[in-house]
Amino acid sequence: MPAMTVPLADSSTLPGVVLVERVRRLVLLSVLLAAGYGTFVRGQKQSCIGQPSGPATCMELIMSPSPLVFVAAAVIVLISLQRVVRRAPSDDDARRILGRAATGVVVLFVVATVVSLTWLALVPVPDPAGPYAIVFPFPFASGEFRTSP
Repeated sequence: MPAMTVPLADSSTLPGVVLVERVRRLVLLSVLLAAGYGTFVRGQKQSCIGQPSGPATCMELIMSPSPLVFVAAAVIVLISLQRVVRRAPSDDDARRILGRAATGVVVLFVVATVVSLTWLALVPVPDPAGPYAIVFPFPFASGEFRTSP
């Protein structure tokens, strides 16, 4: 007979174990989504023009995760925990607050990832010979622009 795991809420006699489990889920979800965002929101584009009498001139766009997205996720989690402690009159209200926080964290990371990757896919690398202006997808991602002779 295979071993079965018993959910924490069913195996504990602690009076609030369901809320502890919900808080654990929220924190774990936030950490996993932050790791995914930090992994996938990276990229670069490059354009070079070769000069017949000299070295090539290259322009490179580099996208990386924005620290503001991580801070926003942490703020969502901390505010929801504070609201549970100070304002939730019942377990159902506390679960609802934690569920909304989880939804907010998911939406934050999904929107930041989609906006950032779409920006990188659509933004053209400027011609090194001409004028250029680039708008980075702030606050969803950070960017850097490099030119090399």
